[in-house]
Amino acid sequence: MASKIFHATKKQTSLEEILSFATSLPKLAFSKEAAPSLASTLLSWIDDLFEKQTSSATPFKEIDEQGTQIWNFSLRLRKENAANIELVCLVRIFACLLLDCAHRSTVKSVQNFSRVFKSWLSTTKLCLNHDYIVLAERAAEKCAYYEQNYRGQNTRNPEKDVDLRNELRAEYLLLRVSLAWRQNRLDLAQNWLDKLCNGSYHLSPLLVEKLADLLFEVGKDQLMKRDFAESAQWLDRAREFLRMHDQVKLSNDSKELLNAIEHLLVRALMKVSGDESKQKAKNILAELDSSHGGGLATLMLKLELCQTDHDVPCEEIYSVLLRVVHTVHMTESTFKTIIHHVHSLRSRNSKLAHAVLKDFILSRLLGNENLEYMEKALVTMVWNLTTSVDFAEHDHTMLHFLNDLEGNMATSIGAPATHAAQMQLLWKCIESAYQHKQYEVAESWCRLALHSTFGNSGEINTSKLQRKFILCLLATSDYTGARDVYSAMSEACRGSLETQYIMYKVGLRCSDDNLASECLDNIYKDSSKDATILYACALEAQKTGQKGQVLSAMQRVLDRYNFESPPDVYLPALLRCAARLLLNELEDIESPSKSNADAICKVFEGAAAQAKGSKRHHITEPFSLVELDWFSRNSYNTALKSVTDWDPAHTLRLAEACLQLIDQYPTTIDASVSSDLSLRRVFCHFLSGSLLISLARVEHRVEAELQHYLHARNHAKGFRMYLGDQLSRLTGGAKDDLLGKAATFLAFDFEAAVRLKSWDDTLRLLEETQVPFEAKLYGTLADIVLSSEAPLDYVIASLQVVLFASHDERQALIVDSKL
Repeated sequence: MASKIFHATKKQTSLEEILSFATSLPKLAFSKEAAPSLASTLLSWIDDLFEKQTSSATPFKEIDEQGTQIWNFSLRLRKENAANIELVCLVRIFACLLLDCAHRSTVKSVQNFSRVFKSWLSTTKLCLNHDYIVLAERAAEKCAYYEQNYRGQNTRNPEKDVDLRNELRAEYLLLRVSLAWRQNRLDLAQNWLDKLCNGSYHLSPLLVEKLADLLFEVGKDQLMKRDFAESAQWLDRAREFLRMHDQVKLSNDSKELLNAIEHLLVRALMKVSGDESKQKAKNILAELDSSHGGGLATLMLKLELCQTDHDVPCEEIYSVLLRVVHTVHMTESTFKTIIHHVHSLRSRNSKLAHAVLKDFILSRLLGNENLEYMEKALVTMVWNLTTSVDFAEHDHTMLHFLNDLEGNMATSIGAPATHAAQMQLLWKCIESAYQHKQYEVAESWCRLALHSTFGNSGEINTSKLQRKFILCLLATSDYTGARDVYSAMSEACRGSLETQYIMYKVGLRCSDDNLASECLDNIYKDSSKDATILYACALEAQKTGQKGQVLSAMQRVLDRYNFESPPDVYLPALLRCAARLLLNELEDIESPSKSNADAICKVFEGAAAQAKGSKRHHITEPFSLVELDWFSRNSYNTALKSVTDWDPAHTLRLAEACLQLIDQYPTTIDASVSSDLSLRRVFCHFLSGSLLISLARVEHRVEAELQHYLHARNHAKGFRMYLGDQLSRLTGGAKDDLLGKAATFLAFDFEAAVRLKSWDDTLRLLEETQVPFEAKLYGTLADIVLSSEAPLDYVIASLQVVLFASHDERQALIVDSKL
């Protein structure tokens, strides 16, 4: 709106109309109806007055009084209607124009000249201060008129008026500098400033301060526009301008102004490239530090300068930062500033940054009501520690620091801060050191992470750290330390599978069988159907060479999987390994225990069951012909070796397992292999039948006794099924041995049939037997018949068969002897 002022679009108005409007102006300003359009109306009247020509006939007094009233009204309007500052400026210009008209219509006195000049200067300043540049420009034009015509004024007191004139002219030049700056004409502002400072004017202390303040504003504006060199130039001139005047004559505000100028000058110089600028900034800071006793603003500037100058020693930055820590009033802004400078110092010297943080926390933050500051500083300290290459130097000092901190804390560190320090920073270092086999370093990290200062980490995180700590101690063979950490765990953590597995490893390494066995039992109880950890225990025991533990773990693996294949495990190899360990252990002890025998039997029985399942489901793997041969051969050999030392029931289980394995051989095998298997089958049937007869004879329970006999008869049937083929194949001593076994098995089968009261089977056995009778066999069969509860006719018939067979055998022997 102000840009419309100087476009006169209507005819010249009369002086009476102007005075009439001036008289009504105060009422219009406070009228709700007229006030909204008053600014536009004023613009029109101001345009007219700028063009108005006055003469000596113009009533000076009336216009002057009206102008004075409007001026005074503008002062009241500014107080009561401060929001509409544009209207105030327009009213002020209107008042000045009336005074100007009055002055031009009378004899020009110095006093009135000065009064109007001052009015225009004040109005120009008001417009400038509120950024009405167009209004300020035209007001400045009026000021220029009065400045140029001041010299021709008559004066009664020349000396006094000269001083006033110089002061007003200096004030005018000062406004010109300000206007040129607002017009973004710094070259023009420099020109006006040179005129002001060329020595022609004696500036009062007030003007000196005004000028310095203006130059400060110009420099600050250029700094915000990032024209650092220009900013430094204006600020330096403001500084020198203040320093060249007597400080005693200046007000107290000038000292604060000078301080602000110098601080801003240092900031500008820091941004200007070149050693000269940086050195000048250092010199100014040194003066500020000595004259103001190291104020906070000065210290912050020194910090900024030190951070940008890499030639400054880190110790100097550390010293200044410590002074800031002990000086600053703690707010969120100052806290962030200190942490920022700590980060900057850390990039050059982590040890000094660590020392600053330690002092900062203990001296300033420990007693602060805002716990968040201390938590953030502590996390920063841990971050500095975890990213530093000089960890060894900080390790013990950090532990002492945490002890001091814990002893003086009223409340615990919060969970978020604890998690950030423990699991986001320290845990990464623990993992990294452990993976690189730096176990002692990992131990140190664990001790820090498990410090009671971080007590709010939660049981899961604490357990995780404790387990890793035990692994580190295990790697360095510190078994006592590992036990201590284990003892410090919570009950839930100690009972977890992961912890028990780790302590199992500890038990293996320190040869503590009790600990290892206890942990293995706990793992077995809690592993449910998944025996992965049990299998890991077996592998771990195998690494240490402790066969007993390997065997124990493998047995539990097989038992947990019910002798089926664990995921991604080749079952025959697992079973074979377990069998070998058991058999080797069997050789190392004189009298195997029942549990040893039972374990061996379970392995071979499990192999037989899995081989049978593979064949039933037409699976060629996992049991190949080679695997079947190994298990069947070893189960048979073990059964033979154990006949005299083991309980018959365990030997029987091995023999029957061998028979089950033989049944799983494919029918397409070679004839020679098939013959050997047939012979092994015959021997297994004989061994099984013999063992069953032995068990039946000592069994007190009738039902169990009869079951043994029935089972023995089944084996006898299987024996006879393959006997003929073997007798036709074998010769010499092997054949005689097999015939002897056949005679013995005949007696066993006959005994079982009698005990089962299968009388028809007894006669059929005697009649259909392929075994030649011998004298010893006669008596055995006769004794069995006579001691039985068989009916008389069966007894007679059986004895007749035995006697006839005996007689035939004798006749054959006589004939042979005669020949």
